[in-house]
Amino acid sequence: MNFKKDKYIIIKKAISKDLAKFCYDYFLMKRKVVKILFESKYISPFEEIFGTWNDQQVPNTYSHYGDIAMETLLLKVQPIIEKEIGLKLNPNYSYARIYKKGDILHRHKDRF
Repeated sequence: MNFKKDKYIIIKKAISKDLAKFCYDYFLMKRKVVKILFESKYISPFEEIFGTWNDQQVPNTYSHYGDIAMETLLLKVQPIIEKEIGLKLNPNYSYARIYKKGDILHRHKDRF
């Protein structure tokens, strides 16, 4: 596989299983807490700073743009990716989502 030719590359073990599990558990816990806060009306579901279930790409599924833990993860893997592809990267953004059975994310472009 060649990044410059194929425009993508799969990097196995870019993060450890422990770190992947931590991120997964963290995001499950965050979803649970945010749901409780929304349901108790402590925060408004329109305050997307805590995440949302309103993303139309995968409706009724919790997601969060720019979560600090996920932004930190991006910075951690950036040098690993740069080494594999031979290019310097500019940090962009993170978008995390917890998929449930039956969810489908269709092919799309987030930005031009």
